[in-house]
Amino acid sequence: MRVDWYQLILDAQMCRGITLGDDQVWYLCSILEEHMRDVHMVDFYAYECWASNQNDSASLKLAGDFSIISAGFFPDRFSRYGVSRDYYLLVGRNAYERLAGIYYIKNKKHFRHYKRLADNVVGISAVLEAASKLGGK
Repeated sequence: MRVDWYQLILDAQMCRGITLGDDQVWYLCSILEEHMRDVHMVDFYAYECWASNQNDSASLKLAGDFSIISAGFFPDRFSRYGVSRDYYLLVGRNAYERLAGIYYIKNKKHFRHYKRLADNVVGISAVLEAASKLGGK
């Protein structure tokens, strides 16, 4: 069964009373479509990407993406590994902040996109957690 990520994110926003920008909804739908096929890779993959090369934009993007997916869709895994949910949110925020810094001069549109993601990782993960409860798992 194919998941309608867009509708699920819209429903989750209503459920949580959180409104994400259109760009953030689109971004979430695209990363969920891309990464949720490989959910077995989510465990600690964000940390591995983050630790491997903090100056590589592709690794930073993966670290941020997997961090918010992990925090939103798999909060029960944290206690199993002795890692707090806040740690994943911090990894995601830091990864997106670094991306914003990389794009600050090169591309203002990308800078604003990653800055908004960094500033809203808590809200984004809350929407993803609601989406998981509405049927996205």
